[in-house]
Amino acid sequence: MASLAVALICLTLGVISSLEARHISVTHGHPLDWSTVLVSTIPRWVLLAFALPFVLHLAMRISLTPIRAGVVLLHVFAFMLLSFSHAAADAWALGTAAPEIRFIFPWFARLM
Repeated sequence: MASLAVALICLTLGVISSLEARHISVTHGHPLDWSTVLVSTIPRWVLLAFALPFVLHLAMRISLTPIRAGVVLLHVFAFMLLSFSHAAADAWALGTAAPEIRFIFPWFARLM
């Protein structure tokens, strides 16, 4: 049940992030269409909505205390996987929302 709540919270934050991006673009006089706003903001939140229940499960089942090398490595691996996935989602969203940026910065540069 907690996993569903976390996923719903992530999706709600994605909608709020989209509303904020649209408001800022309109306020600054360069309104972005909704498809651009949604494609540029929602992917990272959808990724977190799918990933965080697994992260919670890992954190609850395999505790860091007492400190053991294998457990620490597992947690570091999960952190790196989530971080890389988040960066990849952002790089994809940026390239999709602003296609001209793909010609200026290749995908790997946007990933960093």
